[in-house]
Amino acid sequence: MSGKGKRLTKLKLDDIPKVGTAGRKIMLLITRHEEYKKAIEEGIPAFYEEELSEIEKKYSDGISQIDAQRELKKKGLAVKQSVIQHYIKVGQLPKPREARRKTKKGAISLYPSSFIRHLNLVRFAMIAGRKVFDEILNAELGVDFSDYFLLQHNTDDECYEWYDDGFFGAFVVSLWRFEEFGLSYASDAIEKAFKPNAKKQEKYRKRLERIRKIKNKLEAEVKKFEEEAKENGRLSMLQSFALSELLNPKQVSGEKK
Repeated sequence: MSGKGKRLTKLKLDDIPKVGTAGRKIMLLITRHEEYKKAIEEGIPAFYEEELSEIEKKYSDGISQIDAQRELKKKGLAVKQSVIQHYIKVGQLPKPREARRKTKKGAISLYPSSFIRHLNLVRFAMIAGRKVFDEILNAELGVDFSDYFLLQHNTDDECYEWYDDGFFGAFVVSLWRFEEFGLSYASDAIEKAFKPNAKKQEKYRKRLERIRKIKNKLEAEVKKFEEEAKENGRLSMLQSFALSELLNPKQVSGEKK
């Protein structure tokens, strides 16, 4: 492979979804799949799922960076402390769950037990490259990463408390209410208010009809928006995740283990 080809497949930190986003939660699942194990067997340095689970049980109350380096060394992996600090700074590794805990050796910072899991993901992605990562995610997860999926997955939780279909549902219900209550009541009020004045009735009926046409146009645009999101944007997994970062990243649970 030419140097140019290698550069095209190389991943940058910005390509990887940050801690706490929907994209990161999904990417963490790769360790459970055969293609990931195969990549390790072919020489990519990383932890197996069983090893990560054991580490998380061992440090269920939190892991220090000293402990993290110890686990990396046992696995034969080397990651400089300055690199780890940079990953934390840019959101690729979780911040301390407990700022400072006093020990016999002094105060230390404790990180979530998933700290090594996140570090493993970042290092694996950087070493494996875009092509390998896309193949694993596409072949093993089988998730529909259309634009519609990303939009829905990055809609604020509060919206789902009211609408099962997220903001698309909010659009539909709001436009229905606009027609059923707004326009309907307005029409009734016009008929009653200007019953003796046919000229004014006609004037406001026309105004209401213009408003209804605008509402119908909005309805059509919302439908086009939803259809386009469902049909388009089936990019590579990592491109899709990068797109989701430009939207409103939805915070997910499970990062405070």
